[in-house]
Amino acid sequence: MQQDTLGTLLRDRRQELGISEREITRKLGFKSPTSYCDIEHGRKKTITLGQLRVIAEILNLDLNTLIYDERLRDTRIPIHYADFDKDETA
Repeated sequence: MQQDTLGTLLRDRRQELGISEREITRKLGFKSPTSYCDIEHGRKKTITLGQLRVIAEILNLDLNTLIYDERLRDTRIPIHYADFDKDETA
């Protein structure tokens, strides 16, 4: 049985909706095409709350689930809350 991780949750939902990594990367405004891929594969060191909010909106997921779900606790990317009021996506 596959372990629940933030990355697998995002990837499975993105694939379920038929959305490409490239499309999410574009909507997030990331400069590098691999930036979103790094989130799904657990290689991104941090993510802003604004970025996570945009991803949740694109994938029609509950932001609170992405932040607080106990099944994801050990696999979450640290959230940088200092950018709470910003929509920085770099």
